Amino acid sequence: MYIKEDNKMFLKNLITTELAEKMKNIGFKERCFLYFYKRNPGIFHFELDKMENNYEGTHKNMEFVNYNDSLQKISIFDYETAFEWFRDRGLIGTIEYDDFGLHDETHYNYGYMIRNISGDVLFYSANYKNFEKYEEAREELVNKLIELYENN
Repeated sequence: MYIKEDNKMFLKNLITTELAEKMKNIGFKERCFLYFYKRNPGIFHFELDKMENNYEGTHKNMEFVNYNDSLQKISIFDYETAFEWFRDRGLIGTIEYDDFGLHDETHYNYGYMIRNISGDVLFYSANYKNFEKYEEAREELVNKLIELYENN
């Protein structure tokens, strides 16, 4: 089965296909239930035959797969999974909502901060840029986490 990328309601918490590919390239190999093919990133696939149904029509014992072991497939997952993966590697990213020193109630924006496991600030986006939308800050946070991870 597959899900088209234009199904925004379902996909709003999934990372972008570009971020998924970057995560694969830095070693993300967590088990997921969705994947896409490099040649067609607009369609997400999942395999129902790996699920065992119980009486109530809900799924139990879902078998997640590491699709990143394939050369052509890339695992797709939600932002929380990405944040957890980085936390497990000592990079903690948080998103904040503030006026960031402007002291103007009409200019609240989002920013993000990345700390290491000791609590040291490694990057603070508000020093460079703020974001009007939470989703923009979230995507940029993952990009920056990838960059920091690659450079360590």
